[in-house]
Amino acid sequence: MWANSSTSLPRNSDMAETPTSRQSPEKSENLRARKTFSFSQADLQAFAALSGDTNPIHLDDAVARDCGFEGRVVYGALIIAKISEVIGMDLPGLRSVWTDLKIAFHKPLFVNERAELEMTVTSRSEAAKLDELTFRVTKGDNVLVAKGKCGVYVGHV
Repeated sequence: MWANSSTSLPRNSDMAETPTSRQSPEKSENLRARKTFSFSQADLQAFAALSGDTNPIHLDDAVARDCGFEGRVVYGALIIAKISEVIGMDLPGLRSVWTDLKIAFHKPLFVNERAELEMTVTSRSEAAKLDELTFRVTKGDNVLVAKGKCGVYVGHV
């Protein structure tokens, strides 16, 4: 069930180890950024109010447990928001925008459960101003929550 979820967008042609500026091409491959995060019940309630998605699997422990989960399941879109934060603020950083996203969810993340996002630049085209990145979200003892790849257009800085 979790392994086949993906989202695609139209294509146009607590942080550690974070680059702070656009690197030269010879140093650009394999740049990495990491972010540790968790989401509270208040975060899920705020997202429910914003999105209109009030599915009780995200908001009610009893319903989530009845569905076979340990507790309330974090919205996948909140995990994607952390990926967006890293792309827009750190890797590649300011003046960048997504061109595409492919993500597979493997295990659910639960309320107040700590997760780590690791993102890596795997290729860069300076001429096209495009970066390709891969990412992994893990929890606990390196349990895979999600992984994927994305393309990012990087505006002139």
